[in-house]
Amino acid sequence: LARKAFTIGFPRARDAVDCDYVGIVSGNEVKDKVARTSFHPRKSEVDAPYFEEFPLTYVCTLEKVIDDPEYGFYVVAKVQHILVDEDLGPRPGLFDPEHADPLLFCPLDNTYRHVGGVVGKAFSIGLARKEK
Repeated sequence: LARKAFTIGFPRARDAVDCDYVGIVSGNEVKDKVARTSFHPRKSEVDAPYFEEFPLTYVCTLEKVIDDPEYGFYVVAKVQHILVDEDLGPRPGLFDPEHADPLLFCPLDNTYRHVGGVVGKAFSIGLARKEK
């Protein structure tokens, strides 16, 4: 809030242990917590760092905070820049969720998950319903 800037990083599943560690340990209590991980913080174009290991990062400036008595608060931000690794797919410009292997958090059972395979062919699997 003080800096009016933040980043949102999307790590890979292989980074789950370090991500969990950074989330559960206070930087006020463990001054070198990031140094204990495999992450390397870098300066962004706003007053907020990002981890270079994350393949996708949104660099944002804070527009406003809206208090909500039921849910806490909402943050309204402007995305200033998006940092994207070229290594998110089999070749530059092609995004493949399995190749990128994003780390997903499931709040239903407090587990980390990742993308697990093809469900069906887009623009095709729904044709069976159309023909009925």
